[in-house]
Amino acid sequence: MINVLYVDDDAVFRGLVCDIFKYNNDFTIVCAKSGQEGIDMALEKDYDIIIMDIMMPDVDGWKATKKIREEKPDSVIIALSALSVKDLDGNSIFDEHVRKPIRGYEFKTTLKEVAIQKGIWSKE
Repeated sequence: MINVLYVDDDAVFRGLVCDIFKYNNDFTIVCAKSGQEGIDMALEKDYDIIIMDIMMPDVDGWKATKKIREEKPDSVIIALSALSVKDLDGNSIFDEHVRKPIRGYEFKTTLKEVAIQKGIWSKE
């Protein structure tokens, strides 16, 4: 089971992502409604993967990711954004980037691939 923290201020998009994982036994997902809440949750508990929205009003995804990495440098953090990779990150602060809009099957496949690469999950 892959434990996922999803951080996004947009309630509609949080609902969409949670629906993608609703009937999948490979993942458990909890959601944070803001960058600061995401930081707090990530520092309170260990998650296998953190999915981070970038454009949030209180604490954006870059700042939240930097703060989490200060305390937990080995966290696996995937950016989820409409921004292109070029616009997103010149210094590779994220382990992976998924571009909005997402497709459910492809999104889950990407998360599984990252989990396998990082040794979090095996195909067996």
